[in-house]
Amino acid sequence: MRRKNLGATLSETTVIVTGAAGRVGSILKRVWTAAPPPALRFLWSSRQETPGIRWDIGAGPAPAWRRDAILLHLAGTTGARDPGSNPGLIPPVLEACRQNHVRHLVCLSTAAVYAPGPVPARESDPPAPPGPYGAAKLEAERLLVASGLPLTILRLGNLAGADALLAPRAPGQDIRLDPVADAPGGPLRSWIGPLTFAQALAALLGRIAAGEALPPVLNIVQAPPLGMADLLRASDLAWGWAAPNPKVVPVATQDNAALAALLPLPSATPAQIIAEIQALRALPEP
Repeated sequence: MRRKNLGATLSETTVIVTGAAGRVGSILKRVWTAAPPPALRFLWSSRQETPGIRWDIGAGPAPAWRRDAILLHLAGTTGARDPGSNPGLIPPVLEACRQNHVRHLVCLSTAAVYAPGPVPARESDPPAPPGPYGAAKLEAERLLVASGLPLTILRLGNLAGADALLAPRAPGQDIRLDPVADAPGGPLRSWIGPLTFAQALAALLGRIAAGEALPPVLNIVQAPPLGMADLLRASDLAWGWAAPNPKVVPVATQDNAALAALLPLPSATPAQIIAEIQALRALPEP
């Protein structure tokens, strides 16, 4: 029995996950604990005193871990909290990768590196971030590319349940959505459900572990894009229309053809996205 367990352990690829306590990391930990992806062993890293690796990136020496691991870098700040700090995390992350002989670095970036427009953004489109958060994440991407390490950058769209629209709210905090003229569905965005996201990411990590080459940049969204108002109508959230806002962005979407060529993805519908949020919340806390 011991030999069998040892063999199973040796066949697994270790995946170090930074930012484990953040919104995205918490979703992944919840899903992957409930349904562990095959042949992958996750070590969760955060600044907090939790099981796993305690690593305050940039505040001290990088911890040691098993060589030939994959590093999944989620740690960072959002657009609302000091977005300019994101590039500063990259040098210590790269140092840790070299110190521990990491096999491949997978970094979570954002759709905010693209300029909004009427056509879904493709990975080959020149980045043109309209705000400081996207600019900071783009600078982080450039530092990663310049490192020469084996790298995949994931430009995540709206992750349902971790986004500002559909995340849990305190009682009495009704949503006021900016209207878009002649668009009853409201602002149009690209989405991915939390379960689909976790399953797709696990599949990509599994391909890396198996030695397959991935595109250097991938948009991480489902298709087609969905209107924010359509999602709110499918949810149990209290909401209404705000006063017209001249700064509203009517359309900001991503093309997912490259991801769909690698993995089967369900079509996005308001009912499917909301059902995945509800299924996520039904999972036990890890």
